[in-house]
Amino acid sequence: MDFQSVDFLDVIAFPAKGVRAAMIQNANGGWLDSDGSSRKLSNPMDLQWLLAHRYVADAVLVGSDTALKEMYQAITCPEPVQAWRSQKNLQTNPLLITTTTSSTKLPQLLEISDYVITPMNFETGINNPKMLKTGGDQIDWSEAFSKLNERGIIRINCEGGPKLIQNLIAIGLIDQFVLTQSPVGGPGCEPSVLESFLTTNAAEVLFESDGYTFQHNGKLPLWDDLLTVGEYFVLRDAGTQAPFSVDYEKKPAAGYYTCRSCGARLFDATDQFDARCGWPAFWKPTDNANLILEDDDSKGYKRVEVKCGSCDSHLGHVFHGEGFGFSTDDRYCINAICLVRKYD
Repeated sequence: MDFQSVDFLDVIAFPAKGVRAAMIQNANGGWLDSDGSSRKLSNPMDLQWLLAHRYVADAVLVGSDTALKEMYQAITCPEPVQAWRSQKNLQTNPLLITTTTSSTKLPQLLEISDYVITPMNFETGINNPKMLKTGGDQIDWSEAFSKLNERGIIRINCEGGPKLIQNLIAIGLIDQFVLTQSPVGGPGCEPSVLESFLTTNAAEVLFESDGYTFQHNGKLPLWDDLLTVGEYFVLRDAGTQAPFSVDYEKKPAAGYYTCRSCGARLFDATDQFDARCGWPAFWKPTDNANLILEDDDSKGYKRVEVKCGSCDSHLGHVFHGEGFGFSTDDRYCINAICLVRKYD
């Protein structure tokens, strides 16, 4: 099987937002090779398996030791994979996210990374927009993933090392574990948290060849696992809330709004206004919002549908030229159930 084929990418693609861990396990149960690598790439098939799971993700997350030891660089997909990603509304290439608490490693990581996650109190004298600070003295991973989601990064493939993956498993942030059981032996360790995850989550064997078993443990969530029935009706089935059915802010205020499906940042609360239409209204999206606008004639007349560009969820419609007095002359009419209010 060609792990770069479009057919195979469809099989392993993320069904919704989630975090997938990917590692290579030696036949003796070890997780580290003699050089301290996070995986034993002992066969070309191992590498293909790892790359395939990169190709279906928004981003790859890796610890500093693994990133530097294995000489990570910006990730580039082959052209057929780039075309497949474009059809799925993914960026052409997945982003590379690293993490560190070491000031000596930070300059090297900033050179290769799209984002570097560090603790909030991490003082280095370096001010770089790639640095994503969270927590206090230690990284708050829940907050880190929330901030990544706000940037439209919702499908994350974590390549370790083992300590990073164990930490994420321990706090319940890993949904699925991608495992290659390689027949090559070698020294290693058996992290208890990781072993427990593998023994308590059902394994789905996807492929076996030449003594190698490629499988998934655990289950990435589906949208109906993440959303209520009402949320699913609007966000995934393009339904509409009844007008005036909920109370909502009708004037500029503090904070911002994210997508209820995936957490991507969509609108600033300073840009909302009272359109007297029964739904929240905004005269523009937030500056870095990732929105998809599509023609919609489902009601027998032409409208423009607004969808979240990160998760393809239906949000509402945008209307132009209604004379509300804003510079865009737009009214983004958004279902309130699609939005989550947050504050800076």
